[in-house]
Amino acid sequence: MSAPFELVGTIFGATYPLPIPPPPETDDARRHALEGLRSYMATLRFYRRGPTKAQSNEFTVPEENILLEMPDAEKDLKFPAIAVIPGEGEHDSMGLGPPQLIEETADKFAPGTALLRLGEYIETITLEAWGSYRAERRALMVGLAQALRVLEQSYSLRLRLLNYYGCVAEFTLMKSRYVEDVDAALNRRRGWLMVGLRVPEVRLVNYTTLKPFVAVEVSDDPNFVVEVEQAP
Repeated sequence: MSAPFELVGTIFGATYPLPIPPPPETDDARRHALEGLRSYMATLRFYRRGPTKAQSNEFTVPEENILLEMPDAEKDLKFPAIAVIPGEGEHDSMGLGPPQLIEETADKFAPGTALLRLGEYIETITLEAWGSYRAERRALMVGLAQALRVLEQSYSLRLRLLNYYGCVAEFTLMKSRYVEDVDAALNRRRGWLMVGLRVPEVRLVNYTTLKPFVAVEVSDDPNFVVEVEQAP
């Protein structure tokens, strides 16, 4: 049975003869960016004020306490913890033209392949910081805000994603808010940091180089004439 549609155009990476296609992607640019951010946050050291300001207590947030998505099964949240609240994502294409082949990536990740830049993914995420006490929540809010603004060259935090073809993701602190609700009396205190996320969207595709050739027709007939048609 024939399909009731016909694809108009050429599929990315279509070359002839057809080679083995690159393996399909299992995670999108957003997931790679958030995994990079989680690994970065797990390296941070936070300082909770003790009885005096000079007696601060150091702590960290392990990766298993940094949630990028809602767990598949019910899970007890151990404090201190950080959760990512998603926003609406925008896929910003590269102008009106077709996607761009990044020439310097030719054969870099696999022979006969190169990266195709499809556009840029943009989203405002919310980092929800959870602590048991006011001092712990404050330490998380202060530490995360500082960690997002550590570079001399940029107001944004820029992370190279080694598991996503070395693309660079940017995280920009935009707003923050201390949340006070009924959970505070149960030693469940939280705060929000709104962060702008930008990351390139790329795809590994096959490519082939153009191999021009010239066909020459020869004859020993002295009356042999080759007609050349001149373009107007």
